[in-house]
Formats: sequence, structure tokens, C-alpha cells
Amino acid sequence: MPDSISNVSGASAPEVFAADSAAVAAARRDSPDSVAASSLRQGIVLVDPHGGAPSPARADGHAGLSWVAAALTVLFCIAGLRYKSNVRYMRALLRETVEVRERHNMFDDTVRETSFMFLLMLLCAGSAGLLLYSAMASSGVLAASHAASSAGICVGCAAAYLFLMPLLYRGFATVFVGPSLAREWVRGFNAGMGLLALPLFPASLLALYGSVGAGAAAVWAAVCFFVVKILFVCRAFRIFMTESSSWVLFLYYLCTLEIIPLITTYSAAYGLCASLG
Repeated sequence: MPDSISNVSGASAPEVFAADSAAVAAARRDSPDSVAASSLRQGIVLVDPHGGAPSPARADGHAGLSWVAAALTVLFCIAGLRYKSNVRYMRALLRETVEVRERHNMFDDTVRETSFMFLLMLLCAGSAGLLLYSAMASSGVLAASHAASSAGICVGCAAAYLFLMPLLYRGFATVFVGPSLAREWVRGFNAGMGLLALPLFPASLLALYGSVGAGAAAVWAAVCFFVVKILFVCRAFRIFMTESSSWVLFLYYLCTLEIIPLITTYSAAYGLCASLG
């Protein structure tokens, strides 16, 4: 019976091996996975070289600046509605900027035109303040966490300049050239600043929201302001230069009412914004 025994052995051997293989597989299932149990100590980290962490402070300030820009836009729309019934008044503003006339005219007669002038002055103050804020923010002297407060300070300083300068001009001219020419001089300043609001308004929005054209907007605003100031100084020259000895008076006017107030306005805006932290 050797063949039978060998057959039996040959038949049972695969079953034994099969049982052993099942036991080994079960043991492996019960044992902890070596890969899963091991700690991961190496890996690949992907970093965007052009990206950066978002700045929550700038985002918060941007919301406040949006309200300032929206208020300026509403003011511009109201001034546009006023201009609809004062079409000829814009030509009068141009004449008042370059001409010197002592007689009364339509510039200071009606309440409607006075309110239109006041709206233009407010628009000029807001636009100039935003441009001043954008210039200081781009130079890195302002804290991004106080963007809305800094913009409000700059607008307030610009408004103080625009509404206090007529008082200084009137007082200076009344003392040296008389009240009639003093009123004419103040009308010229108001006319120039009112016209300046028209190019400053789009430039301020571009400087605030257009990162690419912010520099061009600042240059454009500076050129417009310089042109208006040159026209006003030429007008003052015709008012004060009545005789050869008036050079001293004219130079005194340039230093006292043109250079020092601009430096004071910028210094006040910078100091107040820097005090915010």
C-alpha cells in the first residue's frame, strides 16, 4: 500500500500548507501595520513664490475707504445735478480763475450758484485728501491697520486748507490792497479750487483702487494743482504789483500764504496719521 500512503501524504500536504498559509495571513491581519504605525518624517511642501499671506488689516481698512469713495461719488452726482441748471456758471468759473475784475458778477449773486460752489469745494477737499492718503500710503509711512482713520485725517486736513485759506487771503488783501480786491482775490481762489475738483475726483479713485495707475494719477493730480496755483499766483501778481516797491509785499505773500500753509497741511496730516500707530 505504499502508493496509497504516498497518495494520502501527497493529498494531505497541500491541506497542511494551506492551513499554515491561512494562519500566517490571520496573524498578519492581527499584527499592527508597520507602515501605518511609523511616523511620517519626510514630505514635499509646495510653496507659491508669488503668493503671500493675506493681510486682514488691509481688508478691514479697505471697507472703510470704500465708504469714503462712495460718499465722494454721491457728492459728485449731486454736483452734476446742480451743474445741469448752472451750465453757464462753469464758463464764469474759468473767467474768475484768470481775470481780475472789481465789479460784481454772477459768481457771487445767487444762492444756487453758491451751493454749487460749496459742493465743488467739498468734492475737491475729499479728492485731494484721498490723493494725499494714497501718496503717504504708497511711501510706507502709514499703518495699514488704520487705513480708514488715516484717510479721514487726510481729508480733514485738505478741507481745513481749502476752507481756511479764503479767510487768510481776505484778511491779507484787505490790509494791503483794500476790501474790493480782497473779495475778487478770494473768488479767484474758490473758482480755481472748484475747477480742480473735476480732474482730482477720477484721479483719487484711480489712486485708491488702481494699483497700476496710482503713480500716474498722483502725477496728474500734482500737475493740475500746480497749474491752478500758477494761475492764482499770476492773478495775485496783477493785484499786488501796483508799483515797483510791491515786490517785497508779493514775496511776503508767496512765503506766508502759498508755501507755509501747504507745508503745514502736509505736516499736520503726517503727524496725526503717524500718531495712530
